[in-house]
Amino acid sequence: MDTVDDERMEFIQKYFKVEWPTRWLYHLMLNTSIGEETVVKAIVDFMQIMNAKV
Repeated sequence: MDTVDDERMEFIQKYFKVEWPTRWLYHLMLNTSIGEETVVKAIVDFMQIMNAKV
């Protein structure tokens, strides 16, 4: 897990020149341990909300 975090931090710093985790870079963050169906529903619901705002 530390290796993945280090890789993410390096990627974000290299391409976006900001500290990771920088929450404002993301539209949505999900804890995938809540289950696949719940994650998919959350993503679909979020997309519908975002599309309604456009």
